[in-house]
Amino acid sequence: MSFHSPHLSSCHYAVLLAAFTVSPLFAQDSPAPKESSSVQSATTDLSVGKVRETIAATQALIQAHPEDPANYVKLAYTLSDAGMGDTARDEALKVTQIAPQSSLAYSALGWVLHHNSIGVDYGKGYDYTGSIAAYRKAIELDPSDLEVRYTLANDLEFNEDGIQYAPNSHLADAIEIYRYIKARQNPVEPDVEDNILIDLFYSGQFKQVITEIDAVSSSPIREGIAIAAIAADQGSAIAIAHANQITGDTKRRNAALNFAAAGLTNMRLYTQAADLLEAGIEVQGDSGVTLHKIQVLRSIKPYQGESLPDSDPRSPIQKHLTTTLTGNLTDAVLSACVSRHAYSDPNEWASISRRSNEEVGTLHQLSIKTGLPLIVMRDIVLGTMKLIVEPSDQPGYRIDLQIMSVSKRFFVVKEDGGFRIVAEGNASAPVGAEALYLLQHGQEAVARSLLDWKRDQYQVGTGNSPIEDAPFARLWTSGRSKGLDAIKTAAASLLMDSADGAALLPYLISKRNQSPEGPARANLDAVLAHIYLHLGDGPNSTLITRKLLRQYPDSAAVVRLAGGADSLVHDWPSWKSMLQSRLAKKPNDRELLVQMAVEAEAEGDFVRARESLRTLLDSGHALVVDYNAYAWLSLFDGTTDSRSVEAAERANLLSEGTSFAELHTLACIYATQGRTAEARQLLLQAMSSGNLVEPNDPIWLGFGLIYEQYGVRDAAIGAYKRILKPERNVSPIEAFALAQTRLKALDAR
Repeated sequence: MSFHSPHLSSCHYAVLLAAFTVSPLFAQDSPAPKESSSVQSATTDLSVGKVRETIAATQALIQAHPEDPANYVKLAYTLSDAGMGDTARDEALKVTQIAPQSSLAYSALGWVLHHNSIGVDYGKGYDYTGSIAAYRKAIELDPSDLEVRYTLANDLEFNEDGIQYAPNSHLADAIEIYRYIKARQNPVEPDVEDNILIDLFYSGQFKQVITEIDAVSSSPIREGIAIAAIAADQGSAIAIAHANQITGDTKRRNAALNFAAAGLTNMRLYTQAADLLEAGIEVQGDSGVTLHKIQVLRSIKPYQGESLPDSDPRSPIQKHLTTTLTGNLTDAVLSACVSRHAYSDPNEWASISRRSNEEVGTLHQLSIKTGLPLIVMRDIVLGTMKLIVEPSDQPGYRIDLQIMSVSKRFFVVKEDGGFRIVAEGNASAPVGAEALYLLQHGQEAVARSLLDWKRDQYQVGTGNSPIEDAPFARLWTSGRSKGLDAIKTAAASLLMDSADGAALLPYLISKRNQSPEGPARANLDAVLAHIYLHLGDGPNSTLITRKLLRQYPDSAAVVRLAGGADSLVHDWPSWKSMLQSRLAKKPNDRELLVQMAVEAEAEGDFVRARESLRTLLDSGHALVVDYNAYAWLSLFDGTTDSRSVEAAERANLLSEGTSFAELHTLACIYATQGRTAEARQLLLQAMSSGNLVEPNDPIWLGFGLIYEQYGVRDAAIGAYKRILKPERNVSPIEAFALAQTRLKALDAR
């Protein structure tokens, strides 16, 4: 069943990126590992040859000198840098067992543990507790190593989610360590003093920052910290006056103001941040981006958890969104916000929580993109949120959620003693399920109002068959359709691709048999065809789609349905014949060529599938998805040749390097060609594009291909085995299918 959780989808949070450009977290970049030995601690060259050479050479040294921890450390660093985090952890743990009194061993373990399974520093899944414990053990073994203390202090500036300077990070401990280092360094490194000031600022010790900053030499960073601390403690006017005393050109003054504004934003002091940015504009000239950021800052208020009363129909939307984004969504809260009747399947109900957790992950990823802490991101969403009840004389409540320029529509009903969300604008099956429930409980007027709300979101096109558009759009007319049969039929059409559709088959069959031949009956046939296909009923879906095909031979939608039916019964000749006869008349028809490729894929004939897509690419009618599909299929037939690379690169270019699918395909193809450094970067870009905080199945496939190139068989097997078999039928071109092929090749199934 297609499920739509009643909240904002990830694409709607993209407005945050328009409001804020990526800005520094008012801090230095995370330091590289500072180890007090000659061991190379990072592998900057991630090419296949270099990584293979380093791994082989280091393993040879380990064989020759099994008691020397330095070689194990170098191997662990290399594996981590190359994205093999789990294998790196194994090596790092091994070295602490081989050399339990080695500070170097525990320092290496600490470093590896604050990278996650794909080697991302402070990425989702890193071992926060283990990393800190390892560094503390290293210091215990060698108290004189100030560099290890420095790295521990940096670790403590992060929280368990990998967010620096978050309220639940350990800034007091970090400050204590930096002060210890400062007292023993001669001369004191500037970044030690800078970090003390930054940590004091994010601890809210603004007066202490002002006092200490007077005792150190001036620098652009410290000027910005001073302005931010003064603005937080004494107000914007005094801070701007202080900025005006900065010697040098106006560019340095404005840089300090912008730097300070970033720090104030991160501390949720939005008015002061806006004031400082505005002061910079007065001198440097107008900036559209900065003006927009100022406007947003002035509209944000720190969210304090204010709640609408339960008597307000907007309250379930507010409660669901706020508990999702603050991590407080429970099943009890969900039941109080969302109509259980709209989600009758327990799996669908459980998936609401899963989708809600994905929203938190999306916000986390956007936090990385924008450079804004999660709490600020929540303020932007919750602090600018508006819930508007649309005027209507119909029962039920039509509510618009607005967050800056984003708008989303909800339908809310009063049931079970409170207000409940039925669905958001994109949902179909929940609307159908709720309409049937309302109908069964004598609330025909509310059911009709709900279906009118849903129908208003459809635009019927000019297709040449009743199912070129969604059948619901032809079965229900806002303000006119009514009656028990009309409601039940329309609701069924919204449930046709869900498990709930099966229960409506007897009713729909009876209704269809009573209808005269013509468009009305064809609409019902279309709904029945969808239900049979969803149930995997080959004979019945074939019977109905063949009839529709005779009625509407030129309908692309009917051709797709008929192909789906042929696939269920494995009638490949019939499917091919249907497509070939139409291609004879329209040899360059994009839809037909795509369906020819789909048919070949279903048979497992990837070479023929690519040939069909090649014809499409050469025709000049190809879309981005077609170039991407052609390239993707090359991974299955083992021919990632120059044409595949060209197609993947073109698809990525046409999508402007912002689409998960195109980035991922290009990464996988590069990986198979040994372009591992580029492949890894593309996979990380794909995760960013998809707002993923941790790898999903396709990403693990890409890393598995990279690990194979590096020759680390166990890491590759581990990556492929993370890809779970889908609950539904496995498509022959899914990541799982390719992973199984690779596992078989590695003889590790």
